[in-house]
Amino acid sequence: MPNLYLALAHYPVVNKRGEIIAAALTNLDLHDISRAAKTYGVKSFYVVTPLSDQQVLAKKIIAHWTGGAGAVYNPDRRSALELIKEFRGILESSMPHLLIFGTAWGLAESLISQADFVLEPIAGTTGYNHLSVRCAAAIILDRLLGPGK
Repeated sequence: MPNLYLALAHYPVVNKRGEIIAAALTNLDLHDISRAAKTYGVKSFYVVTPLSDQQVLAKKIIAHWTGGAGAVYNPDRRSALELIKEFRGILESSMPHLLIFGTAWGLAESLISQADFVLEPIAGTTGYNHLSVRCAAAIILDRLLGPGK
């Protein structure tokens, strides 16, 4: 298994005007990225937001699927959402790798400039390029960890 962790940053990200914002989290992002992370053996999936109301929402969504009625209804989804944690000090530990995905219109340059490595952007076959973060995460995980890698 890879020593790999994922983070979905809702701050600092930029809006379409390039301004730094804190974006709202979405139920679909939590579900789909956690399922992709589980599929590819990611150790944990961190949700990063400074907004207390968004932290409460994330905890409610996770609790529903890991210990509430959703856990009974869909145990496979429970095991995927159990990977989600709130980001605190993973960067202080020794040698794991953290992939950070940004919501809204992408990560702020102030965060990107602190990265040890930056992956190439995903390019499609047309001039259109505005993937959801959950699609981008799945593509990157497959390119890094898929069969034959």
